[in-house]
Amino acid sequence: MRQPWCYCAEIPQLTAAAQVVILRHVKERTRASNSGLIAHHALPGSLLFDLGAPDSPTPPELGLAGDWLLFPGPVNLPPPGALRRLIVLDGSWSQCRSMFGRLTKLHTMPRLSLPPPTRPPAMRMRTQQREDGMATMEAIAEALDALGDAESAQGLRALYDVMARQHLDQRGGPAALGPAALGPAAGLESAPSSLDADADDDQGGS
Repeated sequence: MRQPWCYCAEIPQLTAAAQVVILRHVKERTRASNSGLIAHHALPGSLLFDLGAPDSPTPPELGLAGDWLLFPGPVNLPPPGALRRLIVLDGSWSQCRSMFGRLTKLHTMPRLSLPPPTRPPAMRMRTQQREDGMATMEAIAEALDALGDAESAQGLRALYDVMARQHLDQRGGPAALGPAALGPAAGLESAPSSLDADADDDQGGS
């Protein structure tokens, strides 16, 4: 029987260049493969709201000056100083489409759209439907990197590598690739835990 894993003690405390607001689909909050929650814990100034949960606090007002939505599309990066809050939808592709449709203030918000990832992950927790698809934590890392915050970006990338390795090992996936296949992990190491990974193979996101 495989032992459960935990990365709680390995979560860094990062000071991001912009506040990150994560709008998570309610169905994601019980999934061990949800990287949005772990990114939230790694970014102390970030906010996380579960959309569709009766017990979740009301999300903050959206569409304020300096709000940019992280959204797939042709590459579009904000000019220096223009972005104050990064709004991130966290869920599968279909869940994110649903949230976007309901939150009409997102429709007119300027969009931060990233180029395809140049760093192919050694392992992924979920299958991506799109070539430019990334987990939520990876996408936040790429966005922060594009904003000039390379330190926070690298911290999130390293954390995602640890999370993916442990999650896939728990599922009997390609963990045989081992830490060496992941490259440097910024000193992050695995540790035993009580967090059980689920068998979700929902597509994309999170």
